[in-house]
Amino acid sequence: SKTLAILKALEIRVLLILGQPEYRIAPIRCRSTGTNTGECDEPRQEFEVYRRAAVDMIRDVTKNFENVRAIDPIDFFCGTQFCPAFILGRIAGYDDLHVSVTAGVAYVQTIRDQIKWIGF
Repeated sequence: SKTLAILKALEIRVLLILGQPEYRIAPIRCRSTGTNTGECDEPRQEFEVYRRAAVDMIRDVTKNFENVRAIDPIDFFCGTQFCPAFILGRIAGYDDLHVSVTAGVAYVQTIRDQIKWIGF
């Protein structure tokens, strides 16, 4: 929160994008083995439970800063039951930290207003 306070004093807007689903089997591995039948998908409820403490902490910290917005990509990456390993027929991510280009480009289209808010 010290960093956010400094950025607030400098009148810099911050957009925090929460993480995408973490897959037990990396989607890129599923693609290389030809597996696209759903066994690489992650149950949404399990992912929600796994990340709950981190999401709550981020929301708790950011609520004190009007120059900060935290946005959650879970509804983009996940349906009501599962977080599919493939989006638009392509892998959703390469590993737990990197979304695929296809998923990233598609997701950016859904947060255009947020990106404009930070000045891009």
